[in-house]
Amino acid sequence: MLNQQSTTIYTKCNNCFKPIDDAKNESWLCARCKRLNLCSLCHVTVKGLYTWCQGCSHRGHHSHMQDWFSCNEECPTGCGHKCLTFLV
Repeated sequence: MLNQQSTTIYTKCNNCFKPIDDAKNESWLCARCKRLNLCSLCHVTVKGLYTWCQGCSHRGHHSHMQDWFSCNEECPTGCGHKCLTFLV
């Protein structure tokens, strides 16, 4: 949510889709499924800004996804989805 007084970003687990309360979560593990959100390109835990596709739900580090989609249209996972129109 964006407004003139503050900016709030709500996050969720990309595996089980449970909302993540960063104030209560002391690790990068999801409290429900105990899994990490991994980058689709480098397979390392995504701890900061990430980009995800609303169509296929694959995601990755923002810089990795930006580099990938500068010369590709399809998802880097090989799922075949054309992510460029769905990226957030």
